[in-house]
Order: sequence, then structure tokens, then C-alpha cells
Amino acid sequence: RSVYPEVSPVARYLLTAPGKRFRPVLLLILRQALLSLNVTSRSEPGDESASLRSRSLSPSGSASPLLSCGAAFSAKSQTRRKDGLELCMVHVAELIHTASLMHDDVIDGADTRRGQPATHRRFCNKTAILGGDFLLSRGNGIVAMCGSTEVMMRMSSVIESLVKGELIQALSDSRGDLESALRTYLTKTYHKTASLIAESCACLAILMGLPSRWVTWSADFGACVGMAFQLYDDELDFTASSENLGKPALNDLRSGLVTAPLLMAALEEEARGASAKGEARTILERRADREGDVEKAIKLIFASDAMPRSQLMGRLYVRRATELLEELTAEIGTSSLGGSDGDAAKKAAIPDACRALAALLQATLQRRSG
Repeated sequence: RSVYPEVSPVARYLLTAPGKRFRPVLLLILRQALLSLNVTSRSEPGDESASLRSRSLSPSGSASPLLSCGAAFSAKSQTRRKDGLELCMVHVAELIHTASLMHDDVIDGADTRRGQPATHRRFCNKTAILGGDFLLSRGNGIVAMCGSTEVMMRMSSVIESLVKGELIQALSDSRGDLESALRTYLTKTYHKTASLIAESCACLAILMGLPSRWVTWSADFGACVGMAFQLYDDELDFTASSENLGKPALNDLRSGLVTAPLLMAALEEEARGASAKGEARTILERRADREGDVEKAIKLIFASDAMPRSQLMGRLYVRRATELLEELTAEIGTSSLGGSDGDAAKKAAIPDACRALAALLQATLQRRSG
């Protein structure tokens, strides 16, 4: 809700639409896993937090965030306040993510999102952009009320990364070296998707008062999960139906976006000794903007090892995330995620939340929708 009645419908339209809620689920499970760490002393947010919490988020004189975070600012107990601060990151991550989708859909001219008309199709471009701006500002307001300068700086850097990623995507040129184009694609993927997940995980650890080692660990873990998630999401553009995706299938390719499958097809073409102007590369360079390019690109991708190679990239990020998760379980008191079948005691020592994170990692590469 908002004190501005004109804002509420557009702000809530996409935010309340059925979706995966991958980021909130990840953060909630990660929090439970990090709670298992045996940390003797935990830091607190800065002293400036009290004055920030007392300030209103709205001109009416009463704070009214889009999603209630009142528990974060309760003075009844230190535990409740700390728990609330941690849970605020769950809300903030979803607010920022939803805002970025609203903006992206305007830029890409998308027709649907989460199985319904995109926000700018339901309202108009101007309203969708302003609605996304509102969600960003509301998210930043909640971050400020957490009272941590580091959290504010990290989440501000996320907004910068989202813009940087969008600019890289819009301005990237695939007419040069293909290896360079692949690096650009991975850089864009980090900025547009993984940065939000990485910094949200790091901020969660900060608000839990964990040492810097675990803040860095959380950021690295989130970055690997985010990269794997987006790499597989790009593959689903070629393999999933529009109904499962919640948006048109082949939308990225039809929009001229460079993603891993077509890049891999062009690289394989080059490795086979094809000319610099092989079919896949030609389509890549002109961003599939000619009639028949999309259909031809699909044939080239599935006639090659492009899709398995793209999937391998995602699996490499999942493997690294799994290694990081093993570090966490080892710190908690186990030496590995699985152990042998006969090592029941070791398996039993693994917190349920760590098991859930491992399952979430595998589900990232097995899901059938975006």
C-alpha cells in the first residue's frame, strides 16, 4: 500500500503476481543455515539506526512500506529486532527484482510477465517506469531503516549494477572476438542477475552480525547461485513453453539478445574451422533481426553441442556453490554434504537448512520454467 492511491495498483500488479520467489526462498533458507554457525560475538548495526528508524517513510507522518517490516523496528527485544532486520532483506531483494523486471519489460517491449500482461501493457510505459521507480525507492527506504552503512552501500551498488548490465546488453557488439563476446555476456549476466542475489546474501550476513569471513562467503555463494540461475534461465528460452516460462518462448532470441546457446553454437562453428562468417556467427552479429533468423538459429543450436555446453557452464557455477556449501557444513561440524551411505551420524549432523540449500542448487538446473 501507499499513501498515494495512484501508485498502489501499478506497484502491486507485478509484485503480487504468482512467481517463483526464488530470491526470498534462497535468503530464508540461507538465514537458517547461517544461524547454525557457532559465532561467539555478533556485531550490531550502527548507532545511527535508531534515528533512521524513527523517521517516517511517507509524508503522512506514518511509515507505510509496501511490505510490512514492522518487526524489524520493534524495541521489545534484541532478538526480535535482529530477526526483523534480517527478514527485511528478503523483502528488499524482491522489491528491487520486481522493479527491474518492470523496467526491463518496457525496454524489451515484452508482452507478458509471470503469466499475465506485462505492467506496461496493463497500464502504460510511463506508469510502469514510475511504478518500478517507486518500488526501488521503497526498497532503499527499508534498507536505510536497517541502520547499516555497509548494507546501504552494497544495495546502492546493486542498483548501479542493474543499470550497468542493461547498458552492456544494449551496447555490446558481437562482431569481434567470440571469446570476448562470451566474457561480455557473463559480465552482463553478473550485473543484471547475480549481483542482486550476491549482495542480498552478503547483507543478510551483515545484519545477522556475522564476521567478515561469512559476509564474503555469502556474497560468493549468492554470486554462484545467481550465475547458475540466469544461465539456465537463458537456456529455458529455447526449451520451455510460453506457459511454463510465464513469458513468450524464444523471447530473448526474438528480441536480439545475445545468450549462451547461440554464442556456443558460433564458437563450435569456429572450432570446426568454419569461416569467420559462419551461419551462427552471422545471425549473432545481426542479432537475429532478419526473417527466418530465429528458426535457423534454433536448428543450428540443436544440431550442435551448444545446449550441453551452455548447461555445463551453469553446472560449473553450481559445483562452486556446492563447494562453498561444504565449507559451511564443515564449519558447522561436518566434513561434507553427503558422506558415505554408512556414515549416518555425519549425515544427521548436517542442518536441514544446508540440505535445503543443496536441494535448491540442484533444482536450479532441473526446473522446467523460468
